[in-house]
Amino acid sequence: MKKTIAVLLALVFAIAAFTGCAQPAAQEPAAEQPAAEAPAASEEAPAAEAAPENIQLESLTLYFVPSREPDEIVTITEPLKELLKTEMANQGYDVGTVEIFVGTTYEAVGEALAAGTADIGFGMPGGTYVLYDDGADVILTSTRDGLSKDSDNAKDWNDGQPTLPSEEQAVSYRALMIAGPSEKGQAVAAKVNAGEELTWDDINGLNWSVMNSSSSAGYIYPALWMQERYGKGITDLANAVQSDSYGSAFARLASGQVDALMTYADARRDYEEKWTTEYARTASIWEETNVIGVTPGIYNDTITVSKTVPYMDDALKAVGMYEYREHAPHLLSGGQKQRVAIAGVIAMQPRCIVLDEPTAMLDPIGRADVLRTIKTLNRERGVTVVLITHHMDEAAQADRLVVMHDGRVVRDGPPAQVFQDVDGLRALGLEVPESVALMYELRKSGVDAPLDALDVESCAAALQKLLSEGT
Repeated sequence: MKKTIAVLLALVFAIAAFTGCAQPAAQEPAAEQPAAEAPAASEEAPAAEAAPENIQLESLTLYFVPSREPDEIVTITEPLKELLKTEMANQGYDVGTVEIFVGTTYEAVGEALAAGTADIGFGMPGGTYVLYDDGADVILTSTRDGLSKDSDNAKDWNDGQPTLPSEEQAVSYRALMIAGPSEKGQAVAAKVNAGEELTWDDINGLNWSVMNSSSSAGYIYPALWMQERYGKGITDLANAVQSDSYGSAFARLASGQVDALMTYADARRDYEEKWTTEYARTASIWEETNVIGVTPGIYNDTITVSKTVPYMDDALKAVGMYEYREHAPHLLSGGQKQRVAIAGVIAMQPRCIVLDEPTAMLDPIGRADVLRTIKTLNRERGVTVVLITHHMDEAAQADRLVVMHDGRVVRDGPPAQVFQDVDGLRALGLEVPESVALMYELRKSGVDAPLDALDVESCAAALQKLLSEGT
């Protein structure tokens, strides 16, 4: 199934690109074909083979990373729904509905894939994918210009010759740990070029420049590289300073303020000229810097599929948290940790549970699943659940709503009662559910609309009643 989807999506993108830049060609009349001869009366015509039936898929859920405004993404991708259904049918899959969502964060898309609430994720960068590779598989990735050097051996990068672009396209790139012209940097580089393995003391003895913790090449992959070799990470380094840009990192390297930095593989090409002009070095960047560490390839922006969705691959099965019972906690994603935490509390059979923002960092479908679990816990097991949240749609589902401000209780009662004080809540910096906000605006316009419509269904019923009454 995954291979089929990969081929399909490649076709979809090819079609989209074509239709975006060309007009459809005029239809050519079909060439006349010789009529097929009918079988002789004495001959039996072979029975026609029955065409295999398409596999039925109730739905296909797509998640896009928030690379631009969500409404813009949803609007632009709307034609993709029918195109995917058509092409999937050609591949042997009848899809009932195609749903498109935009994750609140890049990580939310990874969480959705890992949880199985998303089937396909679009645009996830390699640095995010590596956090969720247990729950997602890459099926397509964007390409970029390759480089003349692509070895996983640091010494192979240190011949003094510039790293040049190649004619081949690459689906990944590497992160490099680069030592500069300082005395410490040169000493460590000499060990690498002599074929010696670096120790943790060698790495820890350098002054490092790193990027922020969300940077694939400037933090995440180098941290994994260190963890794999030394069992330690960037936070264990004795001296590491965060730079606000690669430009400032190379400036620090050139001045000797740091001995080494973490960056993407072709960064030295980008800062080659500045090295001798703006940074005032007399020798070239290729002569004065050396690679001392190379990470595995980092995927370019990807299209990924969930491993936890059963129909993505017959060999894969949907998993809950039971499969992760022997995993180290640090290997679990944020959403998985939340679910494990709730399960651990349930196992103690408590009478009351306090949950502080349990749906944080989860995608909309994941949030809904957690809330259903909480409701079941309350309704069927009789457990009192105290839920702390800033999501008003979640608060609206409670039996009792308590609003606190500056450590004091300022509202207390059923949600339908509390949310009627729209102005008071807004003065506290809180919003009301969208359905209540709509009714409130109608009231301001002179319509006697109720303010206790806390969800879409009750809002629709109230509007229908107002229309039937001719309001």
